[in-house]
Amino acid sequence: KNGFSKLHHSVLDSVQKGSKTIQAFLQPQKKLLNPLKNLIRILPPRQAVILNYVGWIHWNEKHGPKRRKSQTPLEYAKTCIQMNPESSALITEFTNIFIAARYSKQVMRKEQVKASQKLLQQMKEAFQQRNSTQEAD
Repeated sequence: KNGFSKLHHSVLDSVQKGSKTIQAFLQPQKKLLNPLKNLIRILPPRQAVILNYVGWIHWNEKHGPKRRKSQTPLEYAKTCIQMNPESSALITEFTNIFIAARYSKQVMRKEQVKASQKLLQQMKEAFQQRNSTQEAD
């Protein structure tokens, strides 16, 4: 019984030390990661627009419709519009900017990055408002 007790404490100590080591390793990593907005400022416009779109997909993992891997940007936009029809114009414009950045050779400008950031923020607000309204009902 004494042997099992010592083994139990030894394993518990090892797990706690391992957990602290992992936390100590991850803590500086979190500080090194730039927030999305800071990262977008230093990227070329095309990559910044694409990153905004990826941010939208990740945000929707928790707050909106999940994107299936097989969905095209237009199909995903349609899914988002079905969930929040009031945001149709925002979603359509945001998606069109992304499509231009991702699939065309069109020169992307900082104005398009700013527009996609603004649209992204407006879409998030609209979806949050819709979610809070549904929760209240």
